[in-house]
This record gives sequence, C-alpha cells and structure tokens, in this order.
Amino acid sequence: AIDSETGKGIARARILVDSFGNMEQALASPQHIDRQTNLQTDDQGRCDIGVPYADPLMVSIGVVADGYVERSVVGGGQKSLPDSYVLKLPRGSRIGGVVQDESGQPVAGAGIQVSFYGTGDASDREFQRERRGLLNEDAVATTDNTGHWTFGSASTNGDFYIVVHHSAFPAAYFHNDDGPRMSHESATIKLTDLHAGTAVLVLKAGLALHGVVTDENGYPVAGAKVSHGQFFQEAYAATAEGDVILALPALTAGKNAITITADGFAPQRIQMMMTSNTAPLAVRLKPGAVLRLRVLDVTGSPAPNALVGLERWQGPNTLGWHELTDPDGRLVWNSAPLEPITFCVVKEGYLSSRQNTLTADGQEHIITLRPQLSVVGRVIDAETKQPIASFKAIPDPNRNETAYGTNGFFQLRFTELSHPLVVRIEAEGYESATSQPLDPGAANNSCDFELKSDASVTHY
Repeated sequence: AIDSETGKGIARARILVDSFGNMEQALASPQHIDRQTNLQTDDQGRCDIGVPYADPLMVSIGVVADGYVERSVVGGGQKSLPDSYVLKLPRGSRIGGVVQDESGQPVAGAGIQVSFYGTGDASDREFQRERRGLLNEDAVATTDNTGHWTFGSASTNGDFYIVVHHSAFPAAYFHNDDGPRMSHESATIKLTDLHAGTAVLVLKAGLALHGVVTDENGYPVAGAKVSHGQFFQEAYAATAEGDVILALPALTAGKNAITITADGFAPQRIQMMMTSNTAPLAVRLKPGAVLRLRVLDVTGSPAPNALVGLERWQGPNTLGWHELTDPDGRLVWNSAPLEPITFCVVKEGYLSSRQNTLTADGQEHIITLRPQLSVVGRVIDAETKQPIASFKAIPDPNRNETAYGTNGFFQLRFTELSHPLVVRIEAEGYESATSQPLDPGAANNSCDFELKSDASVTHY
C-alpha cells in the first residue's frame, strides 16, 4: 500500500482479507467466508497475505489507514489477482459527529457504517478491480457514552453516505450535501459539519411489532421467523417457545414489508401500516408448495452445484432464498411460495439462466444450461487497415464482462444469455460498432470489425 501522491509505502495500515473457495462456502449459513483482520503493513507498506485457497472464487483485500481513503482490490475466479499488487491510496479526511435521539439525548453504542457510491458489481458498468471502501461494510466506528464518533478514512468529497444502526432504533440513512441524494428516507447533513466533527445524526424512534404465527388449524408454528424490509431482509425475530414472535422493536412509522417464513410452510409477505396503536400480527401459514428442479447441460448430463436463487416473488424478493443442486443436478424446496416465483440458475462455465417463472407444483421442472460463449476477433482501422492499439470489446449489454483488446485482437466470453447475443466495440476516436447476432449454440464464435472515425462502420 502506497501514498498515491508521494509513492511512499504506508506503514502499519490495517489489511482486511475476505475470501472463499467455492459457492458452497459462500452460501453456508453462517457464511463460511475466510476473514483475516489481524494483518498490517510493515515500515515499507508491504504485507504478505496467505489466501487459504489455491484458486479462490472470490478474494477482496482492503486497506485502512488514518488520513487515507479506505480502498480495496477485488478478484477471484476468471478475474484472478496477480501474486503481487500495489494499491495506491488517495489522501482522505477525518469525519465525525454525534448521534442523538429526537429529544437531543446522546445515543451510545450506535454503529456507524460509511459506504461509497457505485462500488458494487453491476451489468451496466465495467468490472472494478480497485474500489473505494471495503467489501464487508461493517461498522467503522461506535458511538461513545456521549454519542460521539469519528472515522479517519473518508474521502474529502461527498461520494459516501452513512448508515447508523442501533437495536432500539430503525436504521437511519444520511447523505451529505455534496453527494447524490439517496432516497426520500435519507436525511441531509452538511459535509463541512462532518469534516469539522460536529455533524448531528438524529435517530427517530421505532415502533415494535408483536404477534403470533400458527398453522391452518391454529397450532403454534415452532421456529417461524419474521423479518422486515422492502427489498431485502433487514432484521429478524424468531418465535419464542413456538408461539410468540419476538418483537421487531424498531420499525419505522408507515408502510413496512413484513415477511414470515417457517420450514415446511409457504412464506407470506404482508404490507403493514405501522402506527402507535397497530394491532399485534396474527399470521396463519399454509403448507409450503414443493419446488422440484433438475438442472442439466445441453448434453442432458446433470449440472451439480448450480446455484438456484429467487429473483422475484410478489414483487421484490425479500426471502433471500438460494440453494445448490445436488450431484444429480436436482433440488427440492418444500417451503416454496404458493404464488408464481421467478428464479435464476447460475453455474461457472455456463450462461446464466434468468427470469425463469413457474409455480411450484411438486412436479420436476427441467432447466437446461448452455455453455458460456467464447468470441475472438480483430479490430482494424477501416482506412489504414492497421490494427487498433486499444479498445473495449463488450458482450452487450453486460459491461461487467468487458474485455480490453490490444493490437487489434480481442477475446471475450458471454456469461449471460441475452437476446440477441452481440459484441459491441468501443475505441477512442472511432464510432462504436455492433456485430451481427451470434449463434448461441456454437461453442466458439469470431467476428471482425473495421472502424471508421466517421459515422460509417462496417462489420462482418
């Protein structure tokens, strides 16, 4: 780790490493992700890191040092990291403030999470080898008895937001006046106040939800779980002694999405309007539907360890359900929803199968995976016929898998099945070009391009 301005090593910087070797580890509950938190750089800014997997599916190495913006390098799988890497850290700033309740009293023990915008993977942007922030966004500070907190690795501009967590309050989101507004639920704080350490972050009081979960005959359902969250599960409570739901103590006033699950029962999703006099929740669960899937490749052979994940159910997915197929490519889920569900199937080396919609009916449904598509080609200047030195080859529209061509040659792979399958070429000083649709049944494809600096582009 070095200073991006001086090139000098940063001594005694904390090194945080997260890695896992395969998808089974990533999906284990609790997640069996190997985490190293006791490493630091030496006087020259170097650190030797031992990753416990020869070919990890994912590895993230984060560096945290006071006065520098925390930064990570990410790799794994087909985007493997080299044996050595130099991470340049830009100069950062210290931020801080105080957390209070609505009456102005300090809130001790609140966790402060600082997150940077635009650092996750997405199909509409290119893969980022280096990223601001850390992969595992744990609390970077905890308020003291006076409610004060401080963090020494923020950026100097406003490209971050803050989330405050405390068990007695709903999670609170804060954006600063120099960055984009997150949503109507986030509050605005001044960046100058954060840098001065005087920002006041106010937590609003939460409302508690109680209730019971029974089966269709009115008998308590042992082990039922309730969670809230519009797009993902934000908090959990489990049944106590089989009948009374442990309170969700910190819901926001107004509409809340509540999800109730139990083994062997169909989940329910309820929109609750929370007020100070909301009645206890009374839920009767029906027996779960049975989803049976078998995942095969194009030859009819089973595809073991394929990841099957829920994409949509009654709108946004708040179940977070996912499982791996067994050695015979099969999967059984006996707590599936009664309503139609949409799910994806993902396996390394194959095109992801998405937007599969069906109703779990106990019958076995077959999903066939196609192998990933490899494409090679040449890109030349249409006038000079010389190879173009550098350009981007994009498996359109998935920019996350962009390949970087050099000296007129590119090689890329499609990991997502889109219609049609086309390659897009972008080069500075030239019009972009798009190929004719490729044959998804062919293991290998080739397409060459002649780029012109004007609007005329020829491809074949």
